[in-house]
Amino acid sequence: MALALAAGLAGCAATPNAAPPGGNAAATGFAAAGETRWSRVTFELGRAAYDEEQAIARDPRWAAPHARLAQIFAAQGDTAAALAEAETAARLDPKNPLYADDLGDLARRVGDLARAERAYEAARRADPADWQAAWGLGLVAVARRQWGPAARWLRLALLLGGPRGTVDDAFGQLYAASGDVPEAAAYFAAAVAADPGWWQPYYDRAALEARLGQRAAALADLRRALARQPASGAAFELYRKLAEAAPTP
Repeated sequence: MALALAAGLAGCAATPNAAPPGGNAAATGFAAAGETRWSRVTFELGRAAYDEEQAIARDPRWAAPHARLAQIFAAQGDTAAALAEAETAARLDPKNPLYADDLGDLARRVGDLARAERAYEAARRADPADWQAAWGLGLVAVARRQWGPAARWLRLALLLGGPRGTVDDAFGQLYAASGDVPEAAAYFAAAVAADPGWWQPYYDRAALEARLGQRAAALADLRRALARQPASGAAFELYRKLAEAAPTP
């Protein structure tokens, strides 16, 4: 898939604040632990950004440092800088679908669906067998509530060799968005079974559980997500929201 940092980027624009006062003691403890982990992550991100900027200063025509810096900026919440660096990487190496896919992923996550679609289409032109571009176009169609095209793109992603867990999670998002809760839950469970070390399906299932009022189940899945990816601002913020709503014992 995309670069190593990309797995933790969904919703990372929000920087966590201090643990909320009062409420459930266990929830507060997890929130404080998450705050500590996030502080460590942000320190390392700052160091990584400096290293990539130094690489770019010495060789500005090399696409890879621009692409990695884009992921770092996204994790730090600087969306404009992230997209600019991702655009630069894709422009410097247009024959490598990875950079176009990275740009598509960043644009899709911030809701710039037209830019995401263009990037994924560029990736498919560079490599028609690129499963990630088909997967991304499927998620763009999900965001546009185009259920038929979404399913077709996701089936193609699987046919092209997309990882079962990744594609199952995307199908879960499709069915969750379209209101088919049993199918969504089944696909999220399949994604967890296929890739138990990946944080995303736990978060996506938690978001569905939270929507259904299943707070305890959602909190449990969010703890699993954060244990696997403490840099996920989306999981942290949803956990905080649900933990603050916990009744005081």
